[in-house]
Amino acid sequence: MATVAAKKHLPKTSKKNQLEAKTHSLQSMRMSGSDLAKSPIVGIWKDRTDIGDSTEYVRQMRHKEEQRGLQR
Repeated sequence: MATVAAKKHLPKTSKKNQLEAKTHSLQSMRMSGSDLAKSPIVGIWKDRTDIGDSTEYVRQMRHKEEQRGLQR
């Protein structure tokens, strides 16, 4: 409950600042192809039975997110 009260007093960040923070975070996480291949993220969907073609699944997820962004 103290956390909620503390958050009320924090300044709100603008969408531009949020985007800049996300961009900086992503840039600091750059990986080479070799690093990515060794990453634990590879294969995280291999046992999912609800995802057929993972490439198409991700394409649909991105499309939905883009549409949500246009509606804001």
